[in-house]
Amino acid sequence: MPKLYAIVPVYNEPDTLDTCMQRVLAQQPCGYEVEVVLVDDGSDEPTRDETERIANSAARVTLIVHPKNRGKGAAIRTGFAAVLPHLHEDDLVIIHDADAEYDPADWAGVLLRQRETKAGLTLGNRWANGVPASAHRRIHRIANGLLTLASNLTTGVRVSDMECCTKLFTRTALQTIYPDLDEERFGIEPQIVSAAARHGVAIAQAPVSYTPRGFREGKKIRAKDGVRVFIVLARERVRSWQRVVPSMTPTRMALQLVGFLLGCALIAWCARTAFEGGNDGFAKLRDADPILVGALLGSTLGSILVSGMTFWSVARPLRRFSIVQMQAVNLMASLFNYAPVRLGLLLRCVFHWRVDRMPLLDIGSWIAGVAIVTLGALGAALAAGLIQIPCGRAELSLDWLWFATYFACLVVGSALTMLIGRTPLLARFLRGGERVLTNPRALGESLAFRTIDLSMWALRMWAAAKIVGIELHPAQAALLAAVAILAAGNPLGRIGWREGLVALAAPYILQNTASPGGNTGESLEILTSQLALLESAGEAILTIPLGVLGTIWCAAPWRRARDSK
Repeated sequence: MPKLYAIVPVYNEPDTLDTCMQRVLAQQPCGYEVEVVLVDDGSDEPTRDETERIANSAARVTLIVHPKNRGKGAAIRTGFAAVLPHLHEDDLVIIHDADAEYDPADWAGVLLRQRETKAGLTLGNRWANGVPASAHRRIHRIANGLLTLASNLTTGVRVSDMECCTKLFTRTALQTIYPDLDEERFGIEPQIVSAAARHGVAIAQAPVSYTPRGFREGKKIRAKDGVRVFIVLARERVRSWQRVVPSMTPTRMALQLVGFLLGCALIAWCARTAFEGGNDGFAKLRDADPILVGALLGSTLGSILVSGMTFWSVARPLRRFSIVQMQAVNLMASLFNYAPVRLGLLLRCVFHWRVDRMPLLDIGSWIAGVAIVTLGALGAALAAGLIQIPCGRAELSLDWLWFATYFACLVVGSALTMLIGRTPLLARFLRGGERVLTNPRALGESLAFRTIDLSMWALRMWAAAKIVGIELHPAQAALLAAVAILAAGNPLGRIGWREGLVALAAPYILQNTASPGGNTGESLEILTSQLALLESAGEAILTIPLGVLGTIWCAAPWRRARDSK
């Protein structure tokens, strides 16, 4: 028989505790066996005697005592810690107060609602049957309504009674939420809802009865606890943002600003080299063969679209997005990666969190999956190019050795990725997010898209080289493209690093090429600097205007998500 663990925090309730416990122990809702964890939060002597008597007389009651009063939140967390090691898959945990304001006979309805919805967290709703008639209870209802509204606005989850004591958890939901809980007093109520929203735990609601008492009868919540709710909600909102972009700390932002300045220095050096002593690449672009210009821009458009499809395919095991939406978000992210501080990843994560209600853990797994696929394809391309050097080849060739090395690296990398993704430790940590690593179809599709993306970068590199007067072989173009992608994705910034590294790496890749400059008479350093600038400009000339269109498209669902709260 599955068990329902009731966490009952108690503090100075000698008059109501016995009645409350008799009602609780009489329940057997929906076939669940009720076991009680009674947490005495430093109560007075009469209550302490009562808790000990109940624990000694009822085998299904476990008593835990706090030597000093710490607060309701601390007592609830103590109860959670006591039951978590003993929970089985079908067991549930519910919170119940010892002040007799709530009726445990309502648990059956709460459990039925959980069974219908499969929700990880089911909240009681004291106001489902209407607003109380008395003025005192109306004021209480209004105050709770304001606190619940604040919770809804900050978490993005719409509930009717955030402050209700009755909260039912599945084992998985409690394991997910518990590490985030640290409130000592009544702030535990908004913190539970915030943590559930942050982790994407499904939330349902069920009506419960409520017989409130006044402060003279022993009610303990005070006005300061209402103020604390807003403090907790603000702090939990910050925690949620930190989970979306955990690396966006002041130190990280300072490093990215320094990286931006260094990137500006690199691109200035690259431009100076390109413009001194020879015709700059942009002048050559004006006189270039239209077919080469079309290849430069067409490969850029193809790369943009295929990059969006890579994100789409990796996400499929977790969430089915529309291709149009994914392309729009990818364009927006690409545009804002040109900012001094890389904002593309931040905006992508925030959009899917706020608009699509995608759990943060799934977002992190998804982005990590894209990174693994990208690094896998780039590593295979670099290996396929560099392995030809120890083979004694005078020039890099896109032949059987290149393709054999490339696809062998992809196969071995995919096998290792799927093997690692199936480890129990990773599965416990990602809670389903590991599917981005273990789904063969998604992994195969995403690697295919990244391979096409790499070929588009190589085509753009080849076209830019041809325009400035460099004879670039396909294998050399692929190797330079891999260098460019790695440089563009570096965490210190987008601008300058890619151009600088391509300009620095190209002479080494071309050093054994006969007459790389053709008949232009310009030095190899000048030509490769022109190549680096022209290749990058060929991407920016389409990415920036299309990114603006993508941002405009994304603004509409963002506004709808905001207005729906």
